[in-house]
Amino acid sequence: MQLEQRGLVDVARSFASSTDVYLTKKGRVAVHQLKKLRKDRAARLGYTMDAFLRWVFDTAGDQTPVRPDLFLETPVSTFAGADVSGPDLHQTVAYLAERSLIERVNTEPATVTISPEGVRCVLSGHSVPGYHGAIQVVLLDELQ
Repeated sequence: MQLEQRGLVDVARSFASSTDVYLTKKGRVAVHQLKKLRKDRAARLGYTMDAFLRWVFDTAGDQTPVRPDLFLETPVSTFAGADVSGPDLHQTVAYLAERSLIERVNTEPATVTISPEGVRCVLSGHSVPGYHGAIQVVLLDELQ
């Protein structure tokens, strides 16, 4: 229904309970844009970082350790209609840990928890890359 309302598909309904769905020109353009977006590594990783950090915040906000691989089983682990890959998740975990937004916990299997800095990032409303840019600006302002 939403795709039809957005003009992305035409729906041909018949009295025989048969429904045919056709992509409109606008729908074909949207599909092309999604395919192109999937190839944008920076956008994909930026989304994965934000979605994963928010998921850890929601899942383990009280600093309960959580297995990172469980993120891949959630509805938010998709980008532009494609599943987030294991390598993208691995790079995301490494990036967030290096910037002290999450903490690795030595357990078997491996787990992570959100750090106080990670909580501040989520609550700030900034994206992960934007949050670190904002921190640098504040620090530079304090030095002057």
